[in-house]
Amino acid sequence: PPRSPTSPALEQAERLEDAMVHFREATEHLKAYHFDQAEERAKAALEAYPRMAAAQRLLGLIHLQQGRLDRSVALLEESLRTEPFHPEALSNLAFAYFQLDNRGVALELIETCRRLNPDYKPALLQQGLILLAGPITPETIEILQQAVTTFPNMPSTRNNLAVAYARQGDYTAAREQLQTILTFAPNDFPALFNMGGLAAKETNAVEAVTWLRQAMDHTTPTEFQRYLSDPDLDPIRDTPEYQTFLEELDPLLPIPHPAPR
Repeated sequence: PPRSPTSPALEQAERLEDAMVHFREATEHLKAYHFDQAEERAKAALEAYPRMAAAQRLLGLIHLQQGRLDRSVALLEESLRTEPFHPEALSNLAFAYFQLDNRGVALELIETCRRLNPDYKPALLQQGLILLAGPITPETIEILQQAVTTFPNMPSTRNNLAVAYARQGDYTAAREQLQTILTFAPNDFPALFNMGGLAAKETNAVEAVTWLRQAMDHTTPTEFQRYLSDPDLDPIRDTPEYQTFLEELDPLLPIPHPAPR
């Protein structure tokens, strides 16, 4: 028999209910880092209800985490046309533009996010990270200090502030932040490595190598090798202490020896 007439509002509600089922499944998959399944369920949600901004945001985040930046930007921009000024969408969109090396747009977006959503604290972290990629200004320090105040037990916020202080030449303030991290996260690799970097900047090769030895126990050999290219270590690269340290790493890390002079 033919279907009885129904209200368009009820039909839309039915489609939205189907979309919500897929959306919740996508969220659970993403929490478990099942990116392929999360993407498939998010797409199913959008197939059921194409204007579902939450699903657009979620799929945009999945693309962002997978490094598919252009697709992430397109979806996040589309979600903002449906729900303008949503804090999560603005924050993720800012980070996507930042990853695309468009720091100017990223800053405008994150500043807009914070003006319109002052209680959305994750935007403070994004703003600090974006500012840190440029010249260290009083605003950079102020935003990073606010982030530390808001998230006092998050190692990355204090690491970022320590990096900013070090780039200003205030090694004492930088070291205080790193030492604070190590009181509640004694195995934090960035803090351990940055303590070595500070000592290297002060041309204290013995102390620098001591910190580097501790740091290497808390990351993978490949990641540690990448960190050893940090220019902060340049002042000690030719010292006997550092050269001995590199020799001890071989063959664990295939770091080339310096050419004879």
